[in-house]
Amino acid sequence: MYQLSHHARFDTEIEHLWHAFTQPESLASWLWPDEATEATIDLRVGGAWRAAAPNLDIAVGGRYTLTEEPNRLAFTWNWDGEAAVTQVSVEFTGIGLVLEHHGFSCAESRDSHIEGWRDCLGRLPRFLGRVRHE
Repeated sequence: MYQLSHHARFDTEIEHLWHAFTQPESLASWLWPDEATEATIDLRVGGAWRAAAPNLDIAVGGRYTLTEEPNRLAFTWNWDGEAAVTQVSVEFTGIGLVLEHHGFSCAESRDSHIEGWRDCLGRLPRFLGRVRHE
């Protein structure tokens, strides 16, 4: 099995990072570059989450396996229409986050997710900047 690890620094409070991943409106605003993106979140172990970007014709969902506010979050990841289920864990630190994504069956799938996470997390600072100014 293949996995990826991404370390990112953000000049923000840990609670803002937690909310970016755990509040539906927040997640929908930065995850994908589609203003029509919608997210649903049932933030509890076993609870479901889903994000869909209709203009990009993509959607992903899963179930939470760990919720330790505001430090750690883990969930399954399953693209709509695909059988593969992978696992994501995020550790929120005082200076950013560490995201690990496990369970890829091949290097190509892992590599496409490396690019995807870089793209997604690249939009996070703009969202966090708006949060600071509210």
